[in-house]
Amino acid sequence: MIIEERYSKILEIVKEKTRASYDFLAKTLFVSESTIRRDIEAMSEKGMISKIHGGASIIEPTTQDSSVYIRENKCAISTEVCPYVYYCDKIQAFK
Repeated sequence: MIIEERYSKILEIVKEKTRASYDFLAKTLFVSESTIRRDIEAMSEKGMISKIHGGASIIEPTTQDSSVYIRENKCAISTEVCPYVYYCDKIQAFK
């Protein structure tokens, strides 16, 4: 298995489980724990995953990242709704 394939599989597993141990990844991908450690180190440096004691986890979005995400969603919603809203119309959000 080439490096890019391993990275893809590791990322897929970590996203699915939110965290994975070196041992689990090594057994799942049929490679040594040393290989997994090197892969996780490289992926961590690239910002793909977060390296934790004994394995890897997904990178949690920071408050700044989530606020950008929320702003982008609001802009997308307003663009879609704009043709249906007229001057002086009131919009109320329901929970």
